[in-house]
Amino acid sequence: MRERPASWAASLAAHDDSFFLLIRETTCA
Repeated sequence: MRERPASWAASLAAHDDSFFLLIRETTCA
């Protein structure tokens, strides 16, 4: 498994809130 680039981590962090909410809705639905 490769290490994630810093840009990838930054991009994920930027969309973490909305993405997490989407996952949470799908999981708790």
